[in-house]
Amino acid sequence: MKTSSPEPTGLSFRERCARFLRVERERQGISQERLAVRAGFHRTYVSHMERAVQNMSLENVESLMQVLGLQSDEGQIALSRFAQNLREKRLEKGLSQEKLGELSGVHRTYVSQAERAVVSISIDSIERLALALEARPEELVGFETI
Repeated sequence: MKTSSPEPTGLSFRERCARFLRVERERQGISQERLAVRAGFHRTYVSHMERAVQNMSLENVESLMQVLGLQSDEGQIALSRFAQNLREKRLEKGLSQEKLGELSGVHRTYVSQAERAVVSISIDSIERLALALEARPEELVGFETI
């Protein structure tokens, strides 16, 4: 199993997502409390996410992006896009779901569920899968972070 290594910036994918959301929230002049209320979260959860203290799901990142106007509200676009990109990248590398699971340290059924967009996947799990595929997590989720 490969271990997680941060991008050349020295930040993990979780930290890059956290910074991306915080910078955009501040750029728009929105308080954590206001963002949390609009997204249906508690303010401390948004605070934890922005400080990368707490892992977050791709769905929650997408909810915040929608509130910030960075993505349309047409359902769970990011999860579907991630599922498709994960499968394409795995097949491109010639890996089975079982082998990808082995390389990333997740169970093969989790890989299957992720590829079908039926599991709530965390930012940390995305990074582990991307690392195993020798890809950037941003390639899999389809949006760029800072």
